[in-house]
Amino acid sequence: MKVGKMRADFGKVNTIHNHALPWIDRPLATNNLVGGEDGIDDAGISLSHFIAAPKGWFMEGTAQVYRGDSDDLFSAYRRQDLGVVGHLRAYRDLSESTNLDLGASYARGNSAGLATAVSPSAFFTNLYGADATLRWKPLRRAVYKNFLLRTELFWSARDQLSPLNIFQTQHAFGMYTSAEYRVNRRWTVGGRFDRSGHATAATLTDTGFSGILTYWPSEFSQIRGQYRFGHLAVANPGDFSNANEFLFQFLFVMGAHGAHPF
Repeated sequence: MKVGKMRADFGKVNTIHNHALPWIDRPLATNNLVGGEDGIDDAGISLSHFIAAPKGWFMEGTAQVYRGDSDDLFSAYRRQDLGVVGHLRAYRDLSESTNLDLGASYARGNSAGLATAVSPSAFFTNLYGADATLRWKPLRRAVYKNFLLRTELFWSARDQLSPLNIFQTQHAFGMYTSAEYRVNRRWTVGGRFDRSGHATAATLTDTGFSGILTYWPSEFSQIRGQYRFGHLAVANPGDFSNANEFLFQFLFVMGAHGAHPF
């Protein structure tokens, strides 16, 4: 059991701090559907329990209750407007060097940005997620060669008011798929494909691709460059804006640092 302010156990990316991501930015689906840069990050209580599973599988269930405020995703208009998150994880070793990690997530809270509505507490946002991660990491050469393939799917059902102040529910889908390969002790290459609708305007869909190159001067520092192309929807239906960007990041660690979730 954990109590305090924490990142919700929704999917994979939401649980990871920015500096621990394999990319400089966050996927479009995270920005459009799962609360932006901070994601579902709130004060609450979390309870995890190991679940009996068939031989060879590790399973864990997590239930969380939060205050109900997460940036532009959830808002608590009354004290009883709480947010809830549920996560089920299944993990299995396929071989000495390969493992598979599967997950399913659910989150619910009051839709943010509706303080002017007559009864804002009657508007909810339901989020559903599924994730899959395949890792190859040979024990004897893990610092020289490894590979990770990950994909996450998101589905958002958000209650809100239409421009004519009519109750409506926007349904939006988002996903990303990423791969990274450790070429040798110093270099890692990777790529990511993104596609996501907008929680507040489901007819708008963004698409993007990123190529990432990381150099490791030591195990305590990283130098990373990322090329990002985005085909981004704008306010007018049918209009898009193309963006070509290059991002640079330098990371270093000083002092003790706790382990990140596997």
